[in-house]
Amino acid sequence: MDGAWIDPARPNSVYTGNKRFELDLSKPAGQDWKYVGGFLSGRFKYPENPSFSVDDWPGQPMARRVDGRTFLYLTDMYSDHLKIYRFDAKRDGELAIPSGYFAGRERGAQNIPNHPPHGDWIWCDTNGNGRFDANEFDVNNGLLPNPGGWGWWVDTKGDIWHTSDTRGINRFRYGGVDRVGNPVYAYANAQNYAMPAPFNVVKRAVYEADTDTMYLTGYTADEPFDRGYWKEVGRRLVRYDHWSKVPKQRYSIELPWDTQSKPLATTIGLTVEGKYLFTVEPVGMVHVYEKDTGREVGVIKPGPEVGGTSGWVDVPNGISASRQADGEYLVFAEEDARGKVMMYRWQP
Repeated sequence: MDGAWIDPARPNSVYTGNKRFELDLSKPAGQDWKYVGGFLSGRFKYPENPSFSVDDWPGQPMARRVDGRTFLYLTDMYSDHLKIYRFDAKRDGELAIPSGYFAGRERGAQNIPNHPPHGDWIWCDTNGNGRFDANEFDVNNGLLPNPGGWGWWVDTKGDIWHTSDTRGINRFRYGGVDRVGNPVYAYANAQNYAMPAPFNVVKRAVYEADTDTMYLTGYTADEPFDRGYWKEVGRRLVRYDHWSKVPKQRYSIELPWDTQSKPLATTIGLTVEGKYLFTVEPVGMVHVYEKDTGREVGVIKPGPEVGGTSGWVDVPNGISASRQADGEYLVFAEEDARGKVMMYRWQP
């Protein structure tokens, strides 16, 4: 249950949940990638790595480069928690060093050593040993509404966004790095944004820091939440400009939603890159929208290289995209049913 994400420091380098690959796009499909980065998770050096102790699988990676450092953020299959890793190539090579952890729900977090009661806390590895020491936890204590939602997003400035279904959107501001090299987050440096109209349930929040633009997805009174489809992003996507000041809605679009069709037609993930929004259905079909207008440009489907078949996308936000220097877009979609990640190449 892995997605993939381009390393912002190396445009030919791709992280999955626990591996690293390199691309050579001059080669034919199927020969254009190679496995280079041994397992990112070091069971013996870092035995308390939550990928082992929590049993929540690697999930969807998000790689961000801030203050000259690349950090890897990982959601899990059920979006319960957010894991943060740092790198120290001289000391640890390819290993991803456990650096931080957001316990969004109590489920799973009870396996964390020294964890606080309940499930709303942040851990930071302040002494750099990769272990959950008792003095390294920051507990919410009512500073923010308990999130417990599906939508995690890390923007290009390092801020973490987390939707809370009916209690708005929480923003954890990036506080630089500590002496060990961990990205710093704290409840004292966080805020909650009220859920805006037209939503009554918000499932994903994708924020563009450079333009102060927010893309929210979820449900409305006229397009209600269906508990039978609890992992989906929702039935509506809205873009808001000037989000951190006075949000102004630019457009609102209806997302694919037909739970009676075969195959099922809903939306399981979305991302933004360059001039476009990319969404993906559980069966792997990718929809491309113009970011500025909300107009759907078209769809990307699996080709003959994979027998014209894809699915099931089974992690929240199981899609990412990267605009290359020549304008080509690489789009990655999780493919849980057949144990791989799909890579699509698109030249607008």
